[in-house]
Amino acid sequence: MSVEQGLYILIQSGTSNLAPGFAVMLPENQLTASAPMAWSYRSITSTPTYTLGGQGSFYTWTVQLDAHGTTMKYAIQLSDAIIGALRGSWSGVMEDSDSTKVAGIFQKSTYTDGFKDENKSFVRSTDWCVQYYQA
Repeated sequence: MSVEQGLYILIQSGTSNLAPGFAVMLPENQLTASAPMAWSYRSITSTPTYTLGGQGSFYTWTVQLDAHGTTMKYAIQLSDAIIGALRGSWSGVMEDSDSTKVAGIFQKSTYTDGFKDENKSFVRSTDWCVQYYQA
């Protein structure tokens, strides 16, 4: 869970807490006129590196980030803020409980736009690759 916690903290600080973030999906009725944006993440894959000596501590985590808004304008604004926070193949030590060491964070795709019926939100999704060392 530590890399997820670290990514959450990185996004929140990098976007100046523009909107709350959630694992997998938004809570029901999260988006309102006074809180028109929120984001969520979900894991796609997490793959360890294998060597002749066995499984190593270096992992590649593919994660989808969804920027939700009551309008497409809000979804794009939040997505752009998240991309700005992570752009430039961020690397370093995350502020999670395990101080996860990250070799790089890379955007895998530009974006996909859509609409989520379950929470009546516009969404812009981006996929990211997080390469890190598991403690």
